[in-house]
Amino acid sequence: MARLSEKNDDKSENYGNGFSDRAKLAKSSITNQFVQPYAVFNEQMREDYEQRSIALLHLDDAIQNGEIKVFY
Repeated sequence: MARLSEKNDDKSENYGNGFSDRAKLAKSSITNQFVQPYAVFNEQMREDYEQRSIALLHLDDAIQNGEIKVFY
């Protein structure tokens, strides 16, 4: 479970710990701290994160290969 507080001190987070990674994913799912001030981690959060990461990793290659066209 992650709770979003007014004070966001990233220095206190343990970046090598699996529990803190789960807490960060849960925290990032909070879109409005006044409506939903906490989130409980679930595996769907991890799957969504992994899918977004894979898409971002392959974005440049897809643009270069013409799979995605960028319009301004």
